[in-house]
Amino acid sequence: MKKVFYFLFMVLGTTILGQITGKVEFKKVYKIKEYQDAHNIGFGTTQKDSEDNFYIFDKYSLKIHKYNKHGKYIKSVGRRGRGPKEFLHFSFVYVNQKDQIIVIDRYQNKIKTFDSNLNYLTSKTFSYEKFYTTYSAVNVGEYILTGSIDSPTPLRFVESDFSDLVKELNLNITQYYTNNRVDKENIFYGSFTTNLIYFNNKIIYSPYFYSGKLLAVETKTDWLDEENYQTEYIKGYQCGNIPYRVYKPNERNHIKGFSMTNRGRDEIIVAELNISRGIYNLNNEWILNLIRIKKGDYAVLGFEVYNKELKYLGFYEIKRKKLKINNYPHIRGAVHVVFSDNTILWAYRDENDDLIYAKSKIKFIDKDGKERINLYKKQNVKK
Repeated sequence: MKKVFYFLFMVLGTTILGQITGKVEFKKVYKIKEYQDAHNIGFGTTQKDSEDNFYIFDKYSLKIHKYNKHGKYIKSVGRRGRGPKEFLHFSFVYVNQKDQIIVIDRYQNKIKTFDSNLNYLTSKTFSYEKFYTTYSAVNVGEYILTGSIDSPTPLRFVESDFSDLVKELNLNITQYYTNNRVDKENIFYGSFTTNLIYFNNKIIYSPYFYSGKLLAVETKTDWLDEENYQTEYIKGYQCGNIPYRVYKPNERNHIKGFSMTNRGRDEIIVAELNISRGIYNLNNEWILNLIRIKKGDYAVLGFEVYNKELKYLGFYEIKRKKLKINNYPHIRGAVHVVFSDNTILWAYRDENDDLIYAKSKIKFIDKDGKERINLYKKQNVKK
């Protein structure tokens, strides 16, 4: 009887909780001319400053390209080398509160700083023990909060120019997913640069291996005070799939429809398509969490939507592709920048499979055809 109840709970629960609310519609404002049909362009990351100018960090050419908010090209700097304006690797890039461009180059063991006009400012020796492998960052007051995958304390406050470590947040934020084949894994494994946001005085984190929960951290005092943090998990889209499994190599032939990442010779991480590709703050009004999930025989890319009270509003589909045996279809779609007018800088493949880099407006349509959120023009969210 218990087994029957458990089976019905899993089937009905997944059906009810895992429904797709609606779809996302895009309206292009402009395309970036230099980054159209760009099959051979190496996209790094993209950042914006307080004036909505944005900076494309091209990991192949090792150049930083500046554009204004209208998509007009302004200036470039950088090339391969070891000089003041040269790079060997864009290990991590960031625009801080002062509109300074920070480039961490692990191959040179340097942190280089430029102003918003791409003029060279400083170069400092990088300390791995202070910053580890930084994958996420967000401005919090006068400091920067970073997320690392290999630090004993993944969340750390650093100075605005990454010159020094200020404080480690000793939070118990390691999340485990368990079944008969799963071991432990830190939620920061493989996180993108966009998995942290600062939203209405709360730090919101979306784990890369996504299970339908965001982590919210807040403090009633100062962020640098000890032991004054409150943490909670915010429930989002419940797709019913565990985010990953840990297999032994000899089990590899039994895996179907999953992506695989080798981790040494003793185990393989297998992601079941449930990953977060970035979380975004839209003017402290809405949160968008871009996730890719497994839905039946399809890989589905879409946005989770939350309002300012952190209430989950639904999962809105962008596009889907049929799953393949022993692999998954690559769904091109990534948000690079959210502008102050709630438009987004979006990289995607069009109907001709050309890679497009464009600024777009978006809106969310429920299954009954009603608009939930229309960011073509600013309006209140229906609760």
